[in-house]
Amino acid sequence: MKKYKYDFLIICLLIFAVVLSWFAYHVFYAGEANYVQIYVDNKQIKELPLQVDTTYEIKQKNFINTLVIRHGNVYMSHANCPDHLCVKQGTIKEEGASIICLPHRVVIQVVSEKKEKTDEK
Repeated sequence: MKKYKYDFLIICLLIFAVVLSWFAYHVFYAGEANYVQIYVDNKQIKELPLQVDTTYEIKQKNFINTLVIRHGNVYMSHANCPDHLCVKQGTIKEEGASIICLPHRVVIQVVSEKKEKTDEK
């Protein structure tokens, strides 16, 4: 019977450690997000502020993705890809969060600061 008592104690300690880690990350490391960066083929094509509600269509050849920003939340409302996983990913708003459409090679990423464009060689 004591064997199970210690197992229960270890499980409780692990759950406590996970909850504490999640809380510490959100309090100390997660910054306030201000912008959404849109990448196609690993090239940034657009940067939009999170404070402005907008709808933006990402068009490339026969591919269309519709990005929506509402009340600081970002989601993909429509995509003509076969699996629609980017639409099913839901809403993001925290820095570092992303929505990815693999068939269209589109990445939506939430960032805290505008990145200055630099010449890379």
